[in-house]
Amino acid sequence: MKFTKYFHYMKKRPDRSKIKDEWIKDTVRNPVRTEIQSDGRIRKWSKIKSEGKYLRVIMLEDGETVHNAFFDRRNKNMKIKYFNDTDTALLEFSENVIKETREISENIYIDVDEEGNLVSITIEHAKTTAHLPDISYEQIGEVFKV
Repeated sequence: MKFTKYFHYMKKRPDRSKIKDEWIKDTVRNPVRTEIQSDGRIRKWSKIKSEGKYLRVIMLEDGETVHNAFFDRRNKNMKIKYFNDTDTALLEFSENVIKETREISENIYIDVDEEGNLVSITIEHAKTTAHLPDISYEQIGEVFKV
């Protein structure tokens, strides 16, 4: 695997210096997602479980040269799972390790991580409690990227 001068320069930044070469190699070899940009560069992602984040690696068109690597703040996919046999909905916001489950009401529980951040919500009797068949998603307003 080759690296651009830009990559070596950016690797010195505090937010990138902790990215391990083995994570980059694993992402290149076994991505969970791959996209080709309009300029021919290749974007690959993989989940770094120990960090609880997705690593994005950008390669040049040759498919061998790493141009950039960083933790992707935008790749935080919420997942909704429905278990028909128990009428239970599970909304997952992150893959952080759950420290505690808190009861909000008789049919609603939240899971939080060590820092108190929301990891997931469980809704029992989801069809009546949350009107599950009527769920829709709408993004309101402009999206601001950090």
